[in-house]
Amino acid sequence: MSPGRPGAPSPVRGRRRALPLLAGPDLTRVWARRLRRVYLAAAVPGIVGSLMGVLAQADAPGDLRRPDLLLLLALALTLTVCGALVALRRLETVRALQVTYAVSAGYFLLVVAQKLTMTVGAQQQLSAATFWFPVLFITAFVAWDVRPALRISAVMYALTLLLTGLSLLGQLTPDRAPLAVSALQFLLAQGVTIALLTSLAHMKEHLTEVRTLAYMDVLTGLPNRRYVEEHWTHVRRGVRTVVLFDVDHFKQVNDRHGHATGDEVLRDLTQLVRRITPRTTLLARWGGEEFLLLIPGQSAAEAQRSVEVLRAAIAAHRFTVGHVTASFGVADGTDRHSLSDCVHRADQAMYRAKEAGRNRVELTPEPPLAWVSGEARP
Repeated sequence: MSPGRPGAPSPVRGRRRALPLLAGPDLTRVWARRLRRVYLAAAVPGIVGSLMGVLAQADAPGDLRRPDLLLLLALALTLTVCGALVALRRLETVRALQVTYAVSAGYFLLVVAQKLTMTVGAQQQLSAATFWFPVLFITAFVAWDVRPALRISAVMYALTLLLTGLSLLGQLTPDRAPLAVSALQFLLAQGVTIALLTSLAHMKEHLTEVRTLAYMDVLTGLPNRRYVEEHWTHVRRGVRTVVLFDVDHFKQVNDRHGHATGDEVLRDLTQLVRRITPRTTLLARWGGEEFLLLIPGQSAAEAQRSVEVLRAAIAAHRFTVGHVTASFGVADGTDRHSLSDCVHRADQAMYRAKEAGRNRVELTPEPPLAWVSGEARP
């Protein structure tokens, strides 16, 4: 879903899948910004920690050729390059997270294999590297959707189980029983961690779908009135134009051809308008056969030409019932004006277009300053 044009497909039948978060480009951008900040904040200590680990374990220059230290250096390099690209906005944070995960997982699995049962000397305790496995599983569910994350975590868990099992079977003696119990607890804890993360991820998908449907018009897949009302306060400060348009004589379409055909006309109209309008324009179904366009950064006079192009395109398009026209009302607005005021004036302009013969675009001037949210109209 693009930031400029919120939209969502109709609910999918059959196999269940999450719908895009229609609750706004706003929430999507908030999540992306927070994830970016977290990644950049974690990259610095990650780089420092990786380099310190290399220095602590490399007793001689030749040790740098060890596979585990090479992977640790690769992790520091990955964090440096990906962090720089994310900071410069040349790489999506999710992609950087996926690359970082792959290098980190390779390193920790290699440490498990090298340490043989993840012991530290003869102390009969697990390696400190095992503390990072929950972080790896959580990262997988942040960087991928539920099913890919579950598959990746399952592979990671299976490899850990295999390496640990083979090592323990080769050295299973009575004096190593405490280590075997610790390893078993570690493996069980990681299995429970994956199960809990999967459950939480499925719950998040379900809540996302419910929220999407609450803000979506199911017939057209467009944002509905509730979405527009919440989106209005998040539009960047400055001028914006509200366009309200209505399909002319739509009741006759329903009466002559049936409501199913009328629904098809509305869906066809939606696709046509989506193709013509810029991606920065918010298109929503306002109710019935009425649609709303929110055009940021343009006054009504500036937007008039593009609205005229849209009106002509609708009139020229051949729908299943033949040619259909629409009447448009265009109103100026700024961050000082409420949505209800702008819609009211656009609605008045639209009805002037209908009274003037339909298939027209009518503009209404910017209201006086008294017409702002929270103040009475004269």
